Amino acid sequence: AILTAGRTDLFEKCVDYLLLQMQPEFRIQVFNNGKPSPEYDRIYKKLPAGSLVKSTQNNVGYPMGANTVIKMGNASLVLFISDDIFVHDGAIQALIDRMKSDETIALCGYKLLFPLDSEDVNRPARKIQHIGMASNIRGDMIHPLIGWSSENTKCNISQEVLAVTGASFIVRRSIFKQVSGFDTSYGRGSGIRRGV
Repeated sequence: AILTAGRTDLFEKCVDYLLLQMQPEFRIQVFNNGKPSPEYDRIYKKLPAGSLVKSTQNNVGYPMGANTVIKMGNASLVLFISDDIFVHDGAIQALIDRMKSDETIALCGYKLLFPLDSEDVNRPARKIQHIGMASNIRGDMIHPLIGWSSENTKCNISQEVLAVTGASFIVRRSIFKQVSGFDTSYGRGSGIRRGV
């Protein structure tokens, strides 16, 4: 389930990486969150038969966009991907295997690295961006080990975490439905809701 919103360059690269791992039982579903264009139409032609695509003229925000694309299919396991995630060889099967090995796991994230070509000192190329989230002593959510080497043994273990990034994760459809997906009151994230 891919959520995209205007970055056709990233979306195309995301699709290209996914196509390298496609298996006959996989299906791709895409929700274009408010940025339809001829360039998207060109990329949609790369998608395998059976893929589903929906678009909206106005960006409805991450929660509603994610809910829409996840609800488009019917597989028991859903891999959600934002268009700026490039899933490398073996990652999808590793996630599926992990979910199948333990039926008590409802949602699973995975190690994300900063882009290989990043020149941003705060986003060092090929270093850890995400391995799950934790809480610091003040109760703030943090990304532990951010910027560490992806080869460090502490970055290569499977463990229970407080949360995973919404950029990409695998979830059991039954659990996603049970919790009614993401809270759409967040909207487009353009302001803070007060009251109630």
